[in-house]
Amino acid sequence: MYLLPILRLQKSCNFPLFALMFLRFKKAISYHLIHNLTRLTEIAGIRNDLNAEQVAFLAELTPYSIEARYGDYKESLSEIINEQRAKEVYEKTEEIFQWLYRKIN
Repeated sequence: MYLLPILRLQKSCNFPLFALMFLRFKKAISYHLIHNLTRLTEIAGIRNDLNAEQVAFLAELTPYSIEARYGDYKESLSEIINEQRAKEVYEKTEEIFQWLYRKIN
């Protein structure tokens, strides 16, 4: 029930990271197959700007993109993500998203 929204939250961090990569390289970069958010921060050149808590959260958020797509993983994730956990993920993702957005501007 809460897995799909968390997958969408994970994806919401991808878009500003791609924008930052575009700004860094001044051209479109095809990294659509990379789901690892911390790896994307390295490519975008902002990894060192993140604090330890932000890095840890992005590392925690990354598996939702992969595991939410496959049957057994999807079922096991659905069992452990309750309303409280979904709210926590939402709040942390909102903070990261706002931080990334400020980096773009």
